[in-house]
Amino acid sequence: MSIDVCIKQKGLFKKTIPLDVIVGDELAFGINDGMRMVGDDQEGNMIFYNPNSIGRGFHISWDADEKNELNLRLLNPTTTDEMRSFFNCLRRITSYWKCSVTIDGIEEDIDDYLSQEDDLIAFNHRVIKEVSEKIVNGETDSLTLMSTMWPLVIGKDEAEQFILNPHLFSSWMHELQSHDYYYAKPQFFKTD
Repeated sequence: MSIDVCIKQKGLFKKTIPLDVIVGDELAFGINDGMRMVGDDQEGNMIFYNPNSIGRGFHISWDADEKNELNLRLLNPTTTDEMRSFFNCLRRITSYWKCSVTIDGIEEDIDDYLSQEDDLIAFNHRVIKEVSEKIVNGETDSLTLMSTMWPLVIGKDEAEQFILNPHLFSSWMHELQSHDYYYAKPQFFKTD
């Protein structure tokens, strides 16, 4: 599941979006090679995350030369703080640009949508609980979550804890991703 947002700039004189408007004072960013965070030097297609509560990150794509559009995607489930950071980022962008906002394919009034922040966070907690119940009940063995730094797997032990307290999900995600781990990447070579 995800929240997909398309922000289109309106008005005759369009302006680029500075990176500091997106980042604010709470976000870090980097690029992902599909499995892990590998750097932070590519503008226009990056993963943004709250370094104080590392979750799954949210993806923002835009073309620096194209001033009309910005696309954001937040995956669920994620941490509560990351959801709040996502909504804060939406506030900063929509305050900077005169724009229209489409969320999951439906044009929305951004103020009305942002007023639902607590309801969407509650929904995120329900998703954590439902996914965890499926794991504990044996409907699935585990769930792999593509996350900011690297994939994380919810197994039965974690799922049992998240059913009792979905808020533990946030600290679990952050704890596993706040360490500087390294894993080997297999490479195959053909020689003569």
